[in-house]
Amino acid sequence: DIRISAANVTKGAQRLGRMAASVSVKSGKLFGELAELDLEQGGKGEAQFTIDMTGAEPRYTVRADLDDIDLASVSAGRLVPFIEGAGDINFNVTARGASAAEVLETVSGEIALEMPEGARLGFDVDALAEASRANPPRGWGAAASRTTALSALTARFVASNGILTTDAVEATAADRLISVRGTADIDKAAVDLVLSVGQLDAAADLKSATPIGAYRIHGPWAAPAISPVPPSKDARSMSAPANPG
Repeated sequence: DIRISAANVTKGAQRLGRMAASVSVKSGKLFGELAELDLEQGGKGEAQFTIDMTGAEPRYTVRADLDDIDLASVSAGRLVPFIEGAGDINFNVTARGASAAEVLETVSGEIALEMPEGARLGFDVDALAEASRANPPRGWGAAASRTTALSALTARFVASNGILTTDAVEATAADRLISVRGTADIDKAAVDLVLSVGQLDAAADLKSATPIGAYRIHGPWAAPAISPVPPSKDARSMSAPANPG
């Protein structure tokens, strides 16, 4: 049974800030808690985790509530590598396996992200139309040369055996509403998503955006195939695509 409180914690060259933690081990099971975590670059949070070594393979459980966290500073950045900025992250996941690949292939649970102060997408939404006309498909094309500034973003995912399925992913960018529906393979970094863009009416509710474009993004995230779909097939009304892996 170990309890630690430190004014500063470092991981290599990375300074994490203040932390209070406790770890206890009993009969092959480890129970841990980060009761207080203040990152030096901003943000704070708490987390609980367990590691069960009593079976044929290790089993893990992690619950975390992180506020105003830079995505680049946490492992969740692997799950959403195309989003930059700070936000609130909540997740409750389980996994099993003796290697990193096995763990990623078995991640299950729920993940939520709120970025009310804005964020930045790693590609240009306005250039998706041009990229979707390429024949044969050439990945992101012009969309990779610029980014998209978002004024707010909300994302909720359900994970099952390493596959993330969108529950609700919506963002606002100036006078547009961007919504996403589909799946992503965490380990293979492959996706099958439909991204829809709607025009917002300043006098209307956000949910009443007029569809102006929709695109299917399918394949490895580094170089997916991008194709247009009818604007009426907006992401909030489509069924989830199949496993991208």
